[in-house]
Amino acid sequence: MPPLAHQSVRCLATILTALASLALSGCGRIATAPSVLPEPPLGLEKPAPLVTVYKGEDLSKLEAHDLLRRAREFFSRGDDRTGAQFQYQAVTKTGTDQYDLACCLARLGEVDAAFYWLQVAGQEDGVDAPRAEQDSDLARLRADARWSKVSRYLHECAAYWAAHGQPVTYVRAPKAADGEQPKALLLWLHGSNTGPDFRTDAEAVVLESIADKLNIAIVGVSGTVPFGKAKFSWSEDPDADYQRIEAALSDTAKRWKLTREHVILIGFSQGAQVGLEVAARHPESFAGAIAIAPGATSGSHLKDAKPAQSLANCRFIVAAGALDIPPRLEIARIDAAELRSKDAKVLVQPFARSGHSFPPDFADRFPKWLRFIEKAQGEPSVQ
Repeated sequence: MPPLAHQSVRCLATILTALASLALSGCGRIATAPSVLPEPPLGLEKPAPLVTVYKGEDLSKLEAHDLLRRAREFFSRGDDRTGAQFQYQAVTKTGTDQYDLACCLARLGEVDAAFYWLQVAGQEDGVDAPRAEQDSDLARLRADARWSKVSRYLHECAAYWAAHGQPVTYVRAPKAADGEQPKALLLWLHGSNTGPDFRTDAEAVVLESIADKLNIAIVGVSGTVPFGKAKFSWSEDPDADYQRIEAALSDTAKRWKLTREHVILIGFSQGAQVGLEVAARHPESFAGAIAIAPGATSGSHLKDAKPAQSLANCRFIVAAGALDIPPRLEIARIDAAELRSKDAKVLVQPFARSGHSFPPDFADRFPKWLRFIEKAQGEPSVQ
């Protein structure tokens, strides 16, 4: 791997400073990035702890990623009360992840508790302040007279983190025999406003067991734009995002001596689109990319990627749920068409009865996708 670690870190510092300036000028609220985190405007007492036992199970003994995943499963079923128990325990273990707890409590009508944890989220977890202004989960808080103070505080926190936030790389080795070289390396690219630990996602967690079975290492890469200690998004600037990914690769280069032919990008939503954009512009650096439900606020920019001879040896999976929203389905369609126009080998994988999610049979599909990417030569683009 090329020695880009120090160069990438310097570039990232420049990029983050520029992004902070853009964020500040765009929000119309904060003139300059604060040098220190602001103090919460509401002097609220910390809410009472939530119950630690669920159906005889001591939640305090669970790992944080298990708690977060199960909390999200309860939230998806509309059981906010139980989900709050799991989310609260995760917060006590991680010191982050307060935003989802605030959203849950707001849905339950516990406004003061929700305000408390939202303020903590601004300082620890990370809050996408413009998103909070629109998030339906926080409707009760925005209807409160105190919201204007908290809103400005969240924008100030976001400005601080945009200028001072640090990247996070999560590395997971396969459970293989000691010293055994992994077969491949997956670079996990998360969706917007989340983090690099795929184990907290109820769908992506299946990668853990699959990677062990296939002897694959996974490196979770935080996005280019930090909202806090735990929440990130991608800049959707292919050069900036590539430098962040390259820095994470350089950080792990010494651990495994894998050539670039064994490095595969895999992402969901915004991270999926980032993977396609990066691999299409740097096909010499990756074996391919797996894009699950690709999406981006700026759409697809693959038409701007210059064709390269090495792109013919790079393979792509574009998977999208039939029930996803039309704009994202259109992005997936454009992605596949643009990649094919540049002579890349593309496997389009629609899946029925699903929206913005992983395929229900992802565990069965993934080994086939891996074999498709691993083929050095082969048939033309597959529909």
